[in-house]
Parts: sequence; C-alpha cells; structure tokens
Amino acid sequence: MKVLAQSISETRSKSILFPVPPDTGADVTPALREVLAELAKQGGGRIEFSPGRYDFRLDRAIEKYLFVSNNDEGLKRIAFHLEGLSEVEIDGQGAEFVFHGFLMPFAVENCRGVTLRNFSIDYARPFHSEGEILKVEQDAITVRFSEHYPYRIEGDELVFLDEDGIRYPWGRLLEFDPVKREPAYMALDYWGKSFVISGMIPADEKGSFLSAFRASDCGDRCVRVEVRDPCDRG
Repeated sequence: MKVLAQSISETRSKSILFPVPPDTGADVTPALREVLAELAKQGGGRIEFSPGRYDFRLDRAIEKYLFVSNNDEGLKRIAFHLEGLSEVEIDGQGAEFVFHGFLMPFAVENCRGVTLRNFSIDYARPFHSEGEILKVEQDAITVRFSEHYPYRIEGDELVFLDEDGIRYPWGRLLEFDPVKREPAYMALDYWGKSFVISGMIPADEKGSFLSAFRASDCGDRCVRVEVRDPCDRG
C-alpha cells in the first residue's frame, strides 16, 4: 500500500492540464503531441482534460507500423501514443473524444501503470454507411442515403466521404432489420463492385439522396453498406 500510495502521489504531482479548451471544433492533435512529449520527458504523469468535446484529426497524428489483432498490419495514425512510460493517468473528467477519419484513438506499448478514465470515444463519421432500399428490380436497387452518409458519384462508382473529403471504400452489402436493429434473418454478406445507373441520382424534397445502382442478389429490406476496405486506410 505504501508503494501504491507513493506512485499515485507522484503521478498527480506531475499533472498537466490540457492547454486547448473544449468545444472549439479545432484539431487538437498537434497540442496533444506536445503534451505527450512533455509526459515522456517527465517519464510519466497525469493529463487532465476539461469537460467538453475534443476533435482529433489524422493530418498531424503520429504514424507507426503496427500489428493489431483482427486487423491487417500496416502504417497506422495514432492520436494517443503511449510508449515506454510508467505511472500514466489520462483523466477526461467527462470529456468526449471525437476522432475523424482512419485515426486510431490509443496505442499503449511497453508501459506500466496506465490508467484511462472519465471520457468517451466516438467517430464523427462511422466506418459504414446506411441507406433505405426504396425499390428492387431484377438487376438494380434504389437506395436513399441521408445527409449523415455523404457521397458522390465518380463515373459509375458510388463513393462515400466524410466532411474532410476522406474516402470510405466499400465492398459489402448486408441487409439490416431496422425494427430489431440487427442483421436480417438469413442475410448474406454480399461482396462485389456495384455500378451506378446513369441519370438516376436525384435529390428528394427532404435533402436526402437517391441512388440507383446494380449489385448482385440484393434483398428488399433496409441495407447496411460496409464501406471499409482493410487494405485502404485513407
């Protein structure tokens, strides 16, 4: 108990208040890198955030080649990169951490005594897109996508994006039951390239969008469109 109490006291004595205020919408990744560098100089310590929302973008994030379970190995961009540290505490005090693009929230390597507390993690744009199937024909479906899943048409290809223009590749279609909020019974995971039918992408009066495109063996219920290719990290 004496050793534990001493380590907690030392962590708090090296406390760093995150210098950027919340709820600005600005990218706080550069400031985070500076704070993490200071933490590394100290050999550990505590980072304290004020309550509110903090946005993290990938443009100036740390890059490292990593082998992550259930993922392809590759060059990852990381927001909170903790490596070789001891007695580290990150206290969000109720903060909301929102990540943009293909950004890994945390990577903890060769550390001891790391505590992460009092914050939530979310992404500004999920890695899938959802649409409501309005019409099914023999070789085509018509789908409405809301403004939450922005896209554009490039040639005959349906391309999903986020607010920063980052592309979200897709290749699977999975029927989803909107009432039960789960994959539809006996739904298959359809795979393959789909082609937009020229001239059939009008906007409706509510600001949503319609896109008619060909895909193989699609059902007639709501569809959840998987947009992420593990080989393309953006």
